[in-house]
Amino acid sequence: MSNGTNVWQTVIDAATPQTVTVNLPNLGTDRGISKIELALSDVTQIPGWCADGFFPSGPQTGDDFSFSPDGDLRNITVLPETQSDHGNLRRILASSAHLRLFCKDTGGKCALTVTPYGRDGMSLGSLTVTVPVDENGDGIADVWEKDKIIEHNALHPGSPLVWSPSFNGFTANGGDNEPAALGNRRTDGSYSHAAAGDGLTVQQEYRGRVVDGGAGFTGSRHVRFSPARKELFVQVSVPELASLLAETGTGPAANTGALSAFDVDEIMQSVAQLYAHSTKGAGIDLYWVKRPFVPLQGPAVMNRPNAYRYTGDMEYRPEQQPSVFPTSLNGSAWISADWEYRKLVGRTAHNVVFPTHNGMFELMMEENRDMVLSRFVMLLMPSRHAHVMGTGIPVPDNPPYTTIPQLANAFCITDIHTPNFPLRWGAVVNLVGLAEEAPFAYSEPHYNDNNFKQILAWAIAHEIAHLLGCSDNPVGSGILMGPRCFISACTVSSFEISQINLKNKKGATP
Repeated sequence: MSNGTNVWQTVIDAATPQTVTVNLPNLGTDRGISKIELALSDVTQIPGWCADGFFPSGPQTGDDFSFSPDGDLRNITVLPETQSDHGNLRRILASSAHLRLFCKDTGGKCALTVTPYGRDGMSLGSLTVTVPVDENGDGIADVWEKDKIIEHNALHPGSPLVWSPSFNGFTANGGDNEPAALGNRRTDGSYSHAAAGDGLTVQQEYRGRVVDGGAGFTGSRHVRFSPARKELFVQVSVPELASLLAETGTGPAANTGALSAFDVDEIMQSVAQLYAHSTKGAGIDLYWVKRPFVPLQGPAVMNRPNAYRYTGDMEYRPEQQPSVFPTSLNGSAWISADWEYRKLVGRTAHNVVFPTHNGMFELMMEENRDMVLSRFVMLLMPSRHAHVMGTGIPVPDNPPYTTIPQLANAFCITDIHTPNFPLRWGAVVNLVGLAEEAPFAYSEPHYNDNNFKQILAWAIAHEIAHLLGCSDNPVGSGILMGPRCFISACTVSSFEISQINLKNKKGATP
């Protein structure tokens, strides 16, 4: 017996394997059976217990199936008397025998050989079966494939699949073949994505992942996905609410009412519901995971601790004035009207993220990316930022106002900005900045809590759409990529759907 480290979790933080009861009919004492030897072979040793199921101790490399819940045990004997060693309760009864097999990976497989012995101690022959049953030998349980064929045929009745022992309908051509056409994911069935597939192999979908919500639920759980549907994973990194409210303070720019109503599960669920909606959506099942927000700080940034924070005053200057530059991180800066979103930003703001688009946000994106989730689109939600005056010169725009180059409160970073650094690609949505936007021109720069949540969800859906192929905002392209709106009013247009390419999305890494 070797000490493997794989541990199965049926629910989050439960360190017990999935127990499979093995019943052996007709192998009982009334048939003269004196003992039964069982052996495992061809046991997989996939690191972890699912695609992103790892533990703080490091990668798990033990057997994915074992006769012991605590380690690797490939051979075991069953006798007429009750036995419980190795944590495996077993016994030969009058007409059958039973024991336990422990599964420690959602994508694991093995061969199980059963050898019974008669009263004379002679072998009665052997029988070997695969676990799970896998007639076509593709490493995926046949029962799962058959279930997904039923799902595929309901969604895509024009291209039905039929399972057979030689079935390769899901794994052919690399196994990433969800049709470009959406079938009846929309009522008219007329729209299709730019390409087939969603960037996930069938094996990855079969093994599944731990996610925090999406496709009709919230709450951490393990989910197997589907080769019949297009799925998108999003990693969400956001500050804790208490920390977020502490950063905003109590000044005129701290819209604590809206921020207190912020709930990442509620917001991401709104985004997921839009993408998956049968008539308003894009034919995509969106799932997300939450990860802690890690701000950049320390001497590595301009050799100053916390240099990514701007702690000075920011003033709204409605009149034309000469350039004034901050002389230090605690100096002063001007900000003007953001004509793209028709807002006024006259306010005093503290803890404003300092660097520009092609600077620290890209590093923050890389720092927050969990490489175990490499196929997840990265969504970064820092507290607040603004593009303070640096080397730019104010440009007249609708005098007497001055336009100082300012970064939008929601944007994406792709290969256009950092072509050689895919780890830095993703979407950025600034929570406080959005909370302080005015819903109408020239009104007070604070959303109420409901408006804030509606616009925040739309901003996230909008930036994710950029990463999926809608790289521009063409006029008339649809509500999702057009002017901002409440997410409850959004309907993804046929043009927007036609631009989506999940196989080559920008916010994930290979």
